[in-house]
Amino acid sequence: MNFKNINFERIRERKNVLLALGLIGIFLLNTTFVSAEGKAGMNDEITNESRAVDTSRRKIFKRIPTLAFRDDEVHDIRLGYGMHIQLELPEKVKAAVPPDERLVSLDYLETRVYLKGIAYAVGEITNATVITESGKSLHLFIRIVEPEGSDQGFKFIVPSKNVFSESHVKKEVQKATREREGELEKKEANLAEVTEQIAEDKLKEKLLHEESSAKKVRVKEDDLEMKDVQVTRLGGRVYVKFALKNRSKADFPVGTVLLGRGITDPKDSDKVLGVEDLQTDEPAFESELIPAGGETKVLLAFDERQVRNADKVVLRVVEESGLGRAVEFKNLKLFTR
Repeated sequence: MNFKNINFERIRERKNVLLALGLIGIFLLNTTFVSAEGKAGMNDEITNESRAVDTSRRKIFKRIPTLAFRDDEVHDIRLGYGMHIQLELPEKVKAAVPPDERLVSLDYLETRVYLKGIAYAVGEITNATVITESGKSLHLFIRIVEPEGSDQGFKFIVPSKNVFSESHVKKEVQKATREREGELEKKEANLAEVTEQIAEDKLKEKLLHEESSAKKVRVKEDDLEMKDVQVTRLGGRVYVKFALKNRSKADFPVGTVLLGRGITDPKDSDKVLGVEDLQTDEPAFESELIPAGGETKVLLAFDERQVRNADKVVLRVVEESGLGRAVEFKNLKLFTR
């Protein structure tokens, strides 16, 4: 080998270059490892923070209660310094009486009310009132607390029952009063009707058993005799009392008694062309069974308008159903004065 041709100077330069490259490589390698560790640590911190945020959000979600929207209650609100809370109402907000503006700011939009604690004054209290478009009021008692003890918000709903607001109670009282007044009017009407009916029944009973002068009407048929006729007019009503005597040898069970108005011939008043039945009350009997040779009293009652201008009437006594006998007393002049 010819050492004379070797250039030691160039070899020394190459060694310096290689050494420099090696140092640069080691520096870059260390930097990469440190960066990786830093990123890993940051990722862990971000993950932990996100978990913490998620946890706090879950806690916030769980802490938002639903309350009944009543204008006869005062709701206690705990508001922390720097905290924003939201109140959700079932109706649009029309106006508000603000709280102490040194402690709390209040804003509203549509159905939401926003509260913010603007002063670090733990223990201080203030009041606010929110008025909805329907006229209902939401009363708030706001207490300033530490941020970690602050409420996160409230949702108010209209309860479907057990509402005790003043306006609701007034409406219910008015409704109940109208119902009771209506029931009372019905009872009074029924009472008047019952009283009138009782008075009518007592009058019939009295007339039935009362002895008085009889009208001169005495009519005999084969089985029955009609006698002791009495006609009483009272308050637009007509009461006809008479006695029926059983002339047969068998008992006569009375089924009903009918009274008819005779329709006379316009040319001959003594000629009866037909009979129109009158609407009478249920007949009252002293006894519905007339024994052989015995007698009973009967009372008929009806509206006086039915016998106006009626000269002659017909009385029909029908035996109890199934036996078939019927006795008619014709051309009776009961209502001529």
